[in-house]
Amino acid sequence: MSEAVTIQHELTADEDLALRRAIHAAQVMRKPMLWFSVFCLGLGVLTGVAEGLEYGLIDGVMTLLPWSLLGGIWLTFATVPFSFWSRHARVVGKHERTLDETGLHIRAGHVTIDLPWHAMTRTIETPEFFLFFDAKAQAHYLPKRGLRDREHRALQQLIAARSPESVRRLGP
Repeated sequence: MSEAVTIQHELTADEDLALRRAIHAAQVMRKPMLWFSVFCLGLGVLTGVAEGLEYGLIDGVMTLLPWSLLGGIWLTFATVPFSFWSRHARVVGKHERTLDETGLHIRAGHVTIDLPWHAMTRTIETPEFFLFFDAKAQAHYLPKRGLRDREHRALQQLIAARSPESVRRLGP
């Protein structure tokens, strides 16, 4: 049986921003959305130029407009982190997070979350956090700051043994 690791920390605004960036980098749908937006923008430019050459400038701009709007909307969703669109506000303040044989347990303010291993779809290690994604693609995190080497290795071993998808590392 692996050792449980408990981390007590206070979520700061800077750490919250770093967390949002780490989650954004790990999002699965970001690249397909980016390619679709580039496709829409390119198609809009091509059809706009073709219409403009054949029927005049106004027709070319009117043909370009819907494709540009469609591509722009998808480009926005692809480049702005999904966590910014989330309805769930982060609980800034004191947190206690425990990872053990049963899963991830979070206590923050009046909020309690228990995420069992079978509910996790993937786990990612970044330079600053361990990210645990549930079935709704919502990320829960475990900060690495303040971890001793022994605790860090214990976490990696526990995650490797219990995580449905092996740990992927992002960044250095």
